[in-house]
Amino acid sequence: MAKKITNTESEAVEHPDLQPENTEQPAPAPEQPQEIPETPEPAPEPEPEPKKKAETKETTPAIPEYADRILKRLTSYPELYIDPQGGTFTVDSPPAFRSTATLHKNPYYKRP
Repeated sequence: MAKKITNTESEAVEHPDLQPENTEQPAPAPEQPQEIPETPEPAPEPEPEPKKKAETKETTPAIPEYADRILKRLTSYPELYIDPQGGTFTVDSPPAFRSTATLHKNPYYKRP
């Protein structure tokens, strides 16, 4: 076994690298009540003005480009369900098949 070396002058060996830099603890600040800033009440929103007759007319929703290309080719159908992958379904197809498809009216429809 190795012999334990002890310092006879003092048990604690002082080394500048081992000493903590700041040994003083900062005094806790006295607790002060926190002030909560008062928020002003929001002003009531003004009522919207009634729309003019020209603005109230419903516009036809824009047909996506991929659906428009399909509708141009299939002019014999007045309405088609078209899904984002390009699948086309007639109006009488089962809902399970056309679950992600959107119904589009064909502007290029020609009566036979």
